[in-house]
Amino acid sequence: SLTSADITSIGQGTKTISVTATDTAGNISSVTSKTITVDTLAPNAPVINTIAGDNIINANEQTSSITGTSEANATINLTIGANTRTVTADASGNWTYSLTSADITSIGQGSGKTISVTQTDTVANISSVTSKIITVDTLAPNAPVINTIAGDNIINANEQTSSITGTSEANAT
Repeated sequence: SLTSADITSIGQGTKTISVTATDTAGNISSVTSKTITVDTLAPNAPVINTIAGDNIINANEQTSSITGTSEANATINLTIGANTRTVTADASGNWTYSLTSADITSIGQGSGKTISVTQTDTVANISSVTSKIITVDTLAPNAPVINTIAGDNIINANEQTSSITGTSEANAT
C-alpha cells in the first residue's frame, strides 16, 4: 500500500512506476511499468461572479443565473438555503446555474443571505468553500401613502407650490 510519505516522495503529476519480481532462487523478472497520475491536491476554491448585477435579487431577477469559474470540467456544488444544486463546469472552467422559485423560497427574503460553492475536480479532490453574500427582495412594497395636500386636498392660487408628501417603504424611490 502507498503511504502519504510515498506520495510526497514521488510528487504530483504523471509518474512511471516500474517493478520486478525476484524469486527465492534469486532470478529476476523483466521490468513491468505502469504510468500513473498523482493528483492529491484540492483545487482552489471556485469563483462566484456578481449575481443579478448587484448581488440583490429582486422580483424580476428570481431566475437569474449564478455564474463563476473553477477547474475545467469540475463538478460544482451550490448551497442555496437548504437546497444543494450541482452543475458541471465546461472545458474552460466556466459554470452556470439558473435560480428557481424553490431556491428563492429556500434562501428566504432579506439581506445577509449566503450562497456557498465548492468544486470537486475530475479526480474527486474537493476545494474549500467560496461564499457570496446576497440580498433577496422579491416582494413588492406596500402602496405608498399620499398625505393630505395643502391641508384640504384643494390647491388654490396661494398653494401652487405646496409639497406633496407621503410615506413608503424605507429607501424606496
